[in-house]
Amino acid sequence: VTHDYIDINGSSYVASGVAFEYKNQSYKLCLLTGRSAIMDNNSYLQIKIQMETYVVALLLVLIVTAMLLAHSMRKLQKKLNDYMKEHKPYLNKDLQMRDISDGINCSAHELSQLFSLFMHTNYYDYIAGFRVEAFKKMIALPEYRKFTITAISEKCGFKSRSTFLSAFK
Repeated sequence: VTHDYIDINGSSYVASGVAFEYKNQSYKLCLLTGRSAIMDNNSYLQIKIQMETYVVALLLVLIVTAMLLAHSMRKLQKKLNDYMKEHKPYLNKDLQMRDISDGINCSAHELSQLFSLFMHTNYYDYIAGFRVEAFKKMIALPEYRKFTITAISEKCGFKSRSTFLSAFK
């Protein structure tokens, strides 16, 4: 947000500007507010209407931006969930967020924002959820009955017994 004082026909105003970028599109809004007592009612009304118009325009831009962001986050979440189910990267005990972001063609920053702002979780809890579900399925299979809990948890992507136990709580 920038502010500058300007003079129009002997009246002093504050011009405020807002510029932002979303998905490589630039948006600029300007708000002109009165600063002088030397104004007739007509000028004041005109400025008030102009201010209200800019405020409404700003709110509309913010709403549209939020809707676009929510839409892109829903698409990214679906892409992430499909990738997790199809490729099962959580079975890799050395899995990093970068591996998943590369797999779904987004940045690690976007993926982190998806977890924290949209899904209200974090990367580690999200991955642990898949690993816990894999453990539950695996332990029910007869061919894994001879394995220890630690061995099965490692097959599901947990690095150690302690990380498994803390995730399973």
